[in-house]
Amino acid sequence: MSITRGTIWAGLPTTTRGRPTHLSYDPRTQRLVYACHRSVVTLAVADGAATLYGGHTAAVTVAKFSPSGYYIASGDASGTLKVFDATAAVDPVTKGSYAVLAGPIADLAWDADSARVGAVGAGRETFGAFVTMDSGNSVGEVSGHSAAANAVAIRPVRPYRAASVDDDGALVFYTGPPFKFSSGVRGKHTNFVHDVAFQPAPAAAVLVSVGADRRAVVYDGKTGEVRFTVDAAHAAGVYAVAFARDDASQFATAGGDGVVRLWQLDADGAAATAAHTWTIGTRTVEDQQVGLVALDAATGYAFAALGLDGTLHYLARGGAGPAKSVYGHQKGITALAVAGDRVLTGSYDGRVLEWSADGVAAPAPVQHSNLVAGLAVVGGDVVSVGWDDTLRTAAGETALGAQPTAVASTAAAVYVLCADDTLKTYAAGSLSSAPVPAALAAAAVSTADGDLLAFASPSTVSVYAAGKLDAPVHTFAGPRSTPSVLAFSPSGTKLAVGDTSGKVALYSLAPGAVGTVLTTRWVFNTAKITAIDWLADESHVAVASLDTNIIVYAAADGKYGKNAKMLGAHKDGCTAVRFVDGGKRLVSVGADAAVKWWDVTLP
Repeated sequence: MSITRGTIWAGLPTTTRGRPTHLSYDPRTQRLVYACHRSVVTLAVADGAATLYGGHTAAVTVAKFSPSGYYIASGDASGTLKVFDATAAVDPVTKGSYAVLAGPIADLAWDADSARVGAVGAGRETFGAFVTMDSGNSVGEVSGHSAAANAVAIRPVRPYRAASVDDDGALVFYTGPPFKFSSGVRGKHTNFVHDVAFQPAPAAAVLVSVGADRRAVVYDGKTGEVRFTVDAAHAAGVYAVAFARDDASQFATAGGDGVVRLWQLDADGAAATAAHTWTIGTRTVEDQQVGLVALDAATGYAFAALGLDGTLHYLARGGAGPAKSVYGHQKGITALAVAGDRVLTGSYDGRVLEWSADGVAAPAPVQHSNLVAGLAVVGGDVVSVGWDDTLRTAAGETALGAQPTAVASTAAAVYVLCADDTLKTYAAGSLSSAPVPAALAAAAVSTADGDLLAFASPSTVSVYAAGKLDAPVHTFAGPRSTPSVLAFSPSGTKLAVGDTSGKVALYSLAPGAVGTVLTTRWVFNTAKITAIDWLADESHVAVASLDTNIIVYAAADGKYGKNAKMLGAHKDGCTAVRFVDGGKRLVSVGADAAVKWWDVTLP
């Protein structure tokens, strides 16, 4: 019995309102790289194939490809810079880890030799550093800032120059290496400066900064002297700038007005005129464009823009809007449902997505304004339950009257245990409510197609007939720790109970042996059990936990001790797991906002 890694449907970039999010692109492999929670994601533009690097212990804030494409540098909220292998499909090797700041790293930049990295952010005594990628030795200093730095860029040709911008409206220009303060430009921006970029090689004659004052300022690439200013470049703050890869005389800007605008430099680099505009979305808050990176012609797109909601928009030349939008989860995934070839996921920001077999996500008919507590497909309709205290279908929403604490479903009904000691039952398009004994209004609820309901209190497991909650059919002592998950076997003759300590106990519900403990050997998780799923033939059970691990246990008498582990399946915790394809695969979700597939080999 074994579990091996399969396909990853990765989460989207982490964004913060009012702040830029920096992206990077490697033309050699046609992949994007970005930060997503405590992971670094590489995403193929063509098909969405993804890899994850999980070497950070703090939230990742930025990641950038080296010009060679063989390495990635990433920074996190603790001020740690890591350099790792960009070519590995699984478990990239860390080449270096360096503490460069006493606060979050906001941006990184490589030199053209792929040998040096500039890092800037919100430090204490300094707002950045220049270091060698292989040893972390200093090759310059970031100075001249009086507030947190937001972005850094290094001129891609010799003689090398560097520039960084900050919250105080300043651009600082450096010569090097080693990089040293050359000059500071103040007064050209009147608010936060969000991003800066040099013109690509071979000219690299200018650099551009953009900021919250809606301006773009163009400087000489060798001296840092101001050439001109584009006022009112957007109707709202400008968050990102990127030069086109197929025409170095053009650069694009992304703004909070939901627009990406292309600018054409004149032959002398002394002025810029608007050449094209892409309008994205309906100009809601989520449509603010906070990130931008240039792609190459081989992808069929000119730029990739990032919305505040994490959606990636691929922009083709001449288009009025996105040629393609990539949806996914930006927050941790809290709910999972599988029905045939339909995969549904919900996250703690209320987003519900439906995934096709090739990993393309689209918003589901139902959405929530808060954490999605449960998902199900009943009679072909998507049913979701959220912490906005509603149950929703495509036909509308129904108020639950209290916060849901546990959700379970069969092919015909959804059961919701609520904090007001009631059980709500949704079936045949209607919602009914029944009181639950207060002693049972606790951790979990599960259902079996034989119209059985199981509830758990901190010390007792009770089984009821559906619709008859006045008296239990069976009652027996539960596990030592508080139960967190209940799962009937498909036949309804066994009940697996996971608890908050990471243990799973298996009980018999067979006549004459109700409450008999079949095994207490499923003890290899070390944190709260979040999900249990039975294989249809009842031979195996898949268990997910907040300890990041997935474990498949043999559920046949005499084989209870056999198991297969996937350690570190989801960074920060696995929240749900399901068997698919008759047990040949598993699909899981977690706090890393990713949907992951696993190949399973069973006896």
